[in-house]
Amino acid sequence: MFSGKFRHVLDSKNRVIIPSRLREGAGKETEGLVFHVGPGNDKCLYLLPEETFKEYTEEMGYGFRIGRKKREWFRKLMTNVERRVCDRQGRIQIPEKLIEYAGLKDEVVFVGFVNLIELWDAQEFDKLGQDGLQGFGELAEEVIEDE
Repeated sequence: MFSGKFRHVLDSKNRVIIPSRLREGAGKETEGLVFHVGPGNDKCLYLLPEETFKEYTEEMGYGFRIGRKKREWFRKLMTNVERRVCDRQGRIQIPEKLIEYAGLKDEVVFVGFVNLIELWDAQEFDKLGQDGLQGFGELAEEVIEDE
């Protein structure tokens, strides 16, 4: 399980260190830890550990059982997901097309999001105002009422 927010830097080779607390959340040793990196829904990237990715794709992967729009979305997702393996320092390389998609620059923000990790450009994340607790109660009521 993943939670928390962490700031890191994207290096000149498009590598980023996945914070140790997030690597621990994936439940394996750092070197050889696999993440699948793909486009997220909110101008961020999603990083899914191998097991989570496998469960998710098996659930969605029966193309003949889902509607046309879901198949189209799933196809776009799957053609843009890249498998990445952590090195000894806990780094993975982010593909250029995904850096462009999310608008990643030098500083990035990792957000633990239960079963996946979001990766944001720091400036974009800061614009969302997600750091503070201002408005949390009102938002919680609105979300809970929608259930």
